[in-house]
Amino acid sequence: RKCSVLFYFSRQINNYLVMAKEAMVIVLDVGKSMGELHGSMTNLDKAKSACRLLIQQKLLFGYKQDMAAILLLNSSTTNNVCHEEHGGYDCIEEHVKLSTPSLDLLECIDNVQCNESGVSGDPLDAILVSAEIIMSFVGTKKYTKRIFMLTDGGTAINDADQLDSIAQSFVDNDIQLNCILMNKNEHADDHDADDAIESWRDIQLDNDGGGRSAVQIENEKMLRYFALRCHGNVFSGQSAIAMMSELRAKSVLMRPTFSGYLEVSASLRIACKMYCRCREQALPSLKKESLLSSSADNTKVEMNRKYVNKFAVGGADGDGDGDRDETERVKSYLYGQERIPFSENDESRLSYHSGERHFKCLYFCKASLIARHYFMASSFVVLPDTASARAQLLLSCFVRSLHEKQMVMLCRLVSRKNAPPKFVVLQPRIKSGQELFILNELPFFEDVRKFPFASFAMKSSYVASKAQVDCCKQLIRSMSLMPSADADADEDADAQEALRPQQTFNPVLQRFYQNLSVRALDPQAALQEIDAVIVKYLNPSVLEAPRAQHCVAQLAKLFPTKLVPKKEVKKERAHWNQVGDALDNLFADMQVDAKQDDAEAGAGADADMELDALIVVEQVTEIGTAHPCQDFDSLFSKKNAPNLFETLSVSFWLVIHRLVDESFGDFGFDKALKCIEFHKSVSIREEECMLFNQELRKFKAKYSEKNKALWRELVQRGITLICKQDFAADAIEVPVNCTVTKQDADNFMNMEMPPQPAAQVVAQDEDDDDVDDLV
Repeated sequence: RKCSVLFYFSRQINNYLVMAKEAMVIVLDVGKSMGELHGSMTNLDKAKSACRLLIQQKLLFGYKQDMAAILLLNSSTTNNVCHEEHGGYDCIEEHVKLSTPSLDLLECIDNVQCNESGVSGDPLDAILVSAEIIMSFVGTKKYTKRIFMLTDGGTAINDADQLDSIAQSFVDNDIQLNCILMNKNEHADDHDADDAIESWRDIQLDNDGGGRSAVQIENEKMLRYFALRCHGNVFSGQSAIAMMSELRAKSVLMRPTFSGYLEVSASLRIACKMYCRCREQALPSLKKESLLSSSADNTKVEMNRKYVNKFAVGGADGDGDGDRDETERVKSYLYGQERIPFSENDESRLSYHSGERHFKCLYFCKASLIARHYFMASSFVVLPDTASARAQLLLSCFVRSLHEKQMVMLCRLVSRKNAPPKFVVLQPRIKSGQELFILNELPFFEDVRKFPFASFAMKSSYVASKAQVDCCKQLIRSMSLMPSADADADEDADAQEALRPQQTFNPVLQRFYQNLSVRALDPQAALQEIDAVIVKYLNPSVLEAPRAQHCVAQLAKLFPTKLVPKKEVKKERAHWNQVGDALDNLFADMQVDAKQDDAEAGAGADADMELDALIVVEQVTEIGTAHPCQDFDSLFSKKNAPNLFETLSVSFWLVIHRLVDESFGDFGFDKALKCIEFHKSVSIREEECMLFNQELRKFKAKYSEKNKALWRELVQRGITLICKQDFAADAIEVPVNCTVTKQDADNFMNMEMPPQPAAQVVAQDEDDDDVDDLV
């Protein structure tokens, strides 16, 4: 058991620790048989297309230290290191030496021509020369070593008895051979076990009706046998070009983001490493260049940032120097409507010091308690340190134990010194060939967004019927990613899940890479249309199935919709007829409907004229004194800011104070009290009681003594503070910040009111009546 676990983890770590740098040699056959026309292209043209795709992959997704070389087999020129040292490696030319892939390398591939002289070299010699080039450059450095041979197998392989020894040397030096055969054969027996084949003669091939020569058949058997022994692959030309043309993602450097100990307890620590498993891939960073530079090597531009005090003399619009250096600037943070400055010393002292980097276990809990939507940021895998046998055994025990009990591990992670601590969860993962922990970051209280929504049960019209629910369930089942047995596909065929992440590419990135490759070769080329493969990702192909179409049609019948025409708001300059609207608003509370009188008068003069055509409707932009409650509702319904309620409430109370202060006698008191009642009901509905209670206390302090008549009317209407019982009456959960009780609300209104003076009848002069009529 111990040996199997150690071997398992060692193999698993090696799968993750793929070498980031690669040394690659492409062996291109330019023999006479490669120039034969097959359809509209020769085999050499197809091989050159495959070479270009290999180099383009390196240019787009490779690393800076990647190296590539091109070797020509069956060339009319002999130029290679093995021939110079040992001799005998004829007709093999080192066309491009091992160097960093560039656009010049693509142009060299285009210039390669077929050798019509008929001279031939040995493909096995070309493989040995490629291995010598790679090993001479790599030495003891850590590189992925690969050889790509593109040939039709038209020249014979000599010394077939040395295949096993050469293949073993490739295995010892971690060199992989990938052979792309430019012929018609697309079928070969699959051999998963090395013991199934003892010689290259055991390889079984389809002769494809005699379309290939005996030499090509024997060469393919030898190449397949050699690739099998050194863990390589053999592809046909058509399938290889299709695979390399397929969209792919950029390779990333497998470097641990954390290397240390998982501290389960004070006496139990597990040496482990953490690797990023999933992270959002963004577009590559763009660098700006100058179009006015005289030299192509001197086009780099830099950005200079300038801080200017626009209120000082010589600021942004002044004539003097308004630039402020670093000693004259300070950071400030918004606190309400004020900005609080913090110096660099204050900022460093305020920063949270989490201590040395650590990875500590906090608790174990049921896996069902951790919801999937709580996961944040990227996901990581946690693997044991391969240098410690104890760590491999301990981590294996925890993975299997948590998996059996369906539990997870909650931990605190500080990846570097004094870094912000993270609350993470470790989920056990056991599959064929994988046994590890999946790490995801969990949110703190401040990270969770809480959006209160009313229940559908509040109105009977919002509750879905049984037929509607069943139709939605049927649509969900019909759009499953895994096709069922009763689908249109063959029941005997292997069901494959749709939209697998390994086969679903980002359309934005892929279209960018597609156009980048074209522009690299031709800077004046037009932008390419979006590829059909990319379009396929954007369209839900599951809906094309007849079963899903039936569900969609049924869903449209059960949920009918209608088009609501949008009201057109006319925005024009103020006209003379708006004066009548202002007068209507002024006398709205006096039950004087001037609009109705104007409409009746207009109807008598011209029956075809409509009053709405004469009224210019303006969009509400602020709370006015004419219809403050309606203005509040109109602005609050937009929901265009997170603190919209607080902002509108402050403006609304300013309007209430204006109604009282600018009132002619007690003319505006009734409207002001109605506004207070309205704001109280809205505050209860929105669960915002603190602002209303605070403003009502200010209102009492200002007007309870200054305007006793107004305060007496407020008390008579029973307008008081919002208390906990107000939320209970409306079946709303009491907010945490509501601390006012019913007794506190009653005491707020209990104050000794001055006696109301008795009405006195005063004899007025008849001459004063004319004066009163003018008021």
